[in-house]
Amino acid sequence: MIETKLYRGSQTVVPEAIKKALNVDNDCIIQWKLNKEKQIAEVSFRKKRSLSEIIAIVKDDGKDSVNIKKKISEGKKNIT
Repeated sequence: MIETKLYRGSQTVVPEAIKKALNVDNDCIIQWKLNKEKQIAEVSFRKKRSLSEIIAIVKDDGKDSVNIKKKISEGKKNIT
């Protein structure tokens, strides 16, 4: 079992062994999901999005939003 400490300001450390096993880096966002009993049901990591990626998602160029969403869900970076 791997343990970490919760620091003042709600900060914690993700151990290097966990980061390596999950292939995540220090710029990731950690998402926590609790079940009804307030126990941790899921912990997931995602890459932090850049401002240009966010703008590209919401910008309306009159393009087909269905195709754009499909490309985003497939992980394509060039969605134009």
